[in-house]
Amino acid sequence: MKLRFKISILLLANLFFISSSANAYDPVAIDKYNQSIDFSKKGLHKEALFALEEAIEIDPKFIDAYFNMGTIYEHLKFYDAALEVFEKIVSFNKKDYESIYKIAMLYYKKNEPAKALAYLFLVPKDVKEFNKCEKLYKDVLSILDKKGTPKKEPNLVEVSNKEKYGKKEKNKIYKGFEGPTGIVQDSKGNTYVANYLNDRIVKIDQNAKRAVFFEGFPINGPISITIDKSDNIYVANYISSDIVKISPNAEPEVILKEVEKPYFVYVNKNKNLLYISEQENNTVIKLNLSSFNYTQSKN
Repeated sequence: MKLRFKISILLLANLFFISSSANAYDPVAIDKYNQSIDFSKKGLHKEALFALEEAIEIDPKFIDAYFNMGTIYEHLKFYDAALEVFEKIVSFNKKDYESIYKIAMLYYKKNEPAKALAYLFLVPKDVKEFNKCEKLYKDVLSILDKKGTPKKEPNLVEVSNKEKYGKKEKNKIYKGFEGPTGIVQDSKGNTYVANYLNDRIVKIDQNAKRAVFFEGFPINGPISITIDKSDNIYVANYISSDIVKISPNAEPEVILKEVEKPYFVYVNKNKNLLYISEQENNTVIKLNLSSFNYTQSKN
């Protein structure tokens, strides 16, 4: 049973109404937690935060104390502090979709729509938080659309693109994906699309015929894909925090573990180098695929 409180802001009062029941936590930590509730009801946010810090110090995995702390920080508009707290919760439980929604909302409030979108992609359709995320998703997209709108209409130039096969390429729209993210094309002209919501890689051949190339374990939240000169596909799993290699014969292999929130992967085909952006640590990992030993931790 969760202890998480709902904030009801009354005119002139700004009081927090908080559930004070608790399960499976240290009794002393619970006392501190309940003290924070009393402080919050009186609008004593500094004292409430201090009591929550004490509760967490006693019981470092007191998730509900973290959640209340993050919510108070959000109410006070200390968004960076709130983000740190909710991200801590998600580090304990990657399926805490309520906290994931909170993180997305905080990035939205910070006017960082791209980061908000990354977290919204983590929430599946079959959870209760999805409806809230769907609304926020539309708001985020509206911001991104405005940012991407040019100030002046560009001049339209008609270009006749011809592939090496001598055929004129026509514009097409492929529908029916489940959270499409990364897109790559192999040496034979086949296109591969990562589907975030159903852990699937879909193949579209040159005749526009669609088939499932790979799905399921170890694919887990594919946020980005890339391909090397041998047509091996590399998948960044945002949820399971690892990198998977899929051979042209659809044989999977986890090649790198413990990558903190991998967000984008890119292969330099000339030098056979794989680059991975690690969102959690604000780093970029470079791997030499010619000498890299697969199935290992980055450490």
